[in-house]
Amino acid sequence: MSRERSKLISSLGGKRPGEKDLVQHSSKDLDDEVVKINELHQSMVSNMSRAIQSAIMIGEILINKKASLPHGAFLPWVEQNVPFSRATAANYMRMYENRDLLNVKRVLHLRDALKLLSEESNQTNNEKIVNRPPKEIYKDYRSGKGLSKSEKEIVRNWLTGKVSNLKTKAKKLEEEIKKL
Repeated sequence: MSRERSKLISSLGGKRPGEKDLVQHSSKDLDDEVVKINELHQSMVSNMSRAIQSAIMIGEILINKKASLPHGAFLPWVEQNVPFSRATAANYMRMYENRDLLNVKRVLHLRDALKLLSEESNQTNNEKIVNRPPKEIYKDYRSGKGLSKSEKEIVRNWLTGKVSNLKTKAKKLEEEIKKL
């Protein structure tokens, strides 16, 4: 458990200075409202620590269900069978797909997890990691295939490097010509 999570849970579940130990009292000694508040508080503290794990598990089930259904049947299935929207289903699935990141970052709240995934998604979309050699991408470009922004940048840099090398070679050859 992360320090932040431990700190928050202990701050929610911890005792304040001078607090009476409620465990020693029987429930008949306490006001019904106090008992209810304490039960709800304990439930909230317990549920907080399980919320993200539950969301990840829901995402896994949804992904498996989507894979088992024919193409185009998943969204109608979501609308007919679960008490949340398509967007919520997509968020759960994203949480499952990115569970390693969520575990590494150790987020505490669902809102924080979704914000983190959104930030990661924006970085990935903006940077678009390309794992192909520039020469391959250039061949695609020459054959008329469209390139993403990041692929264009890779080819542009690769071609600029080639031009620079050719200019250097050309200068050396010109120097050789002058010597003759």
